[in-house]
Amino acid sequence: MKQTSPNIKFIGKAQLMKELQRTISFRAYNDVVCHGTSSSADNLKKMASEKYHGKPNDEDSVGYAKQMLAGFGMFSPMFEQSGQIITAPGGGNAVEIVVTLTMKQLFHCTHETIIVSKKVGDQGISLSVLTANKMNDRSNLKARTVWSNGCKVETNGRKALALIQRSDYKDGKLPSGTTYDDYLYWLRSSMYLELKQNMGGEEEDTAGNTSIDDDDDEAEAGNKDDDAGSADVMPDNWYFPGFIAFALWGPMMPEDMDDDYHAKAFLLSDDPKKSKADGRAAIRKEQKDENSSGSKTKSDKDARSMFNVSPITSPDGGNSNQQLFAASIAQQTMWTNAFKEGKRVDQRMMLLLKAQDAAEKDILRFEKLCTLEMFHNPHLHENNRILQSYWKAVDKKDGIDTELAQLRQSLMDNSASQHEDNYQCFIDDILDAHMPQSSKKRARHNDSL
Repeated sequence: MKQTSPNIKFIGKAQLMKELQRTISFRAYNDVVCHGTSSSADNLKKMASEKYHGKPNDEDSVGYAKQMLAGFGMFSPMFEQSGQIITAPGGGNAVEIVVTLTMKQLFHCTHETIIVSKKVGDQGISLSVLTANKMNDRSNLKARTVWSNGCKVETNGRKALALIQRSDYKDGKLPSGTTYDDYLYWLRSSMYLELKQNMGGEEEDTAGNTSIDDDDDEAEAGNKDDDAGSADVMPDNWYFPGFIAFALWGPMMPEDMDDDYHAKAFLLSDDPKKSKADGRAAIRKEQKDENSSGSKTKSDKDARSMFNVSPITSPDGGNSNQQLFAASIAQQTMWTNAFKEGKRVDQRMMLLLKAQDAAEKDILRFEKLCTLEMFHNPHLHENNRILQSYWKAVDKKDGIDTELAQLRQSLMDNSASQHEDNYQCFIDDILDAHMPQSSKKRARHNDSL
């Protein structure tokens, strides 16, 4: 008899589960399409699936699903970080900070608190939520489903672009007096009315938030309940399939999103010729021309201009551009690590200072309730609950003080400098190998030998 795994428990239900999967699917689909690879349909779907789940048997391959779980890179604006200081198991002075990722309400559009958690009781976003085929089927999404999801998001994204081009947002900027939240509400409302005009099969397929094979009953039923009443009034929790992807990587992205994550299919363009020139066929042609004639793509030129070097052959006969790209990635990684480390330290410092202030208040509060006799002869008052609470507050403050001292010392020691030095050494080695040395530098180098 075939054994079945228990159904997935997710507070966002099937509707949000599918939307999260569509978001990841589109990112994988977009990155495969924009790569310009001329390949068979099956190979393209396989490539998108590997980006989604990660390459099998490759421990260094981290799929987009796991990147979303970590709130990493292109998915980071979806979440808010919150920290909680707890005492480490076993008592003592040790404390630790537990960081929780909470999905922002403007993306999930519900009144629930949705966190990233693998605990069943939390009913949060887990790897199963992002990769399972259905709520009652934990097998991984198939490659064809990933590709189909990506196509659906692209279709709805182009409809949203058409609406934007006829609106106050047509310049790709927020009008005066509006916020990003206002823009997303306008986007959902406009798409709701647009899709409601098609009351036939297309509306049922598009506005019904469908995506995963035939497992659409729950999401469809949820939307029908919410749609009761005026057809022109959008339910608070409604969004079109692909809303999150368009909100993240469309023409107006969150402020903390890197511009490099713009989805090519979602870029505004007033020039039809420019749009055509940026199409998939043009990308494939550019790659074909590069392979046949050795011409350099725009990405190569941008990388060279960043380092202000000429396209030369590497000393060992390798690909010069690949090495320069590696140096560029190393430099970006160094800057990103430094930014993230600074942000992490700031958050941790703030939490510790708040906890320290709370512990000091507890100490003063319990101290006022204690008598001098309790402090002079503490062994006679071991079972006194007030005195016990006082000493617990003192121990807690000592632990926080220790953590603060360690944090300040790490800032002074600049513990991350070793990693930065490794990146910088790598960058310097690459650039030294590709940039002509001055006569003075060559002379110093020869003298040192």
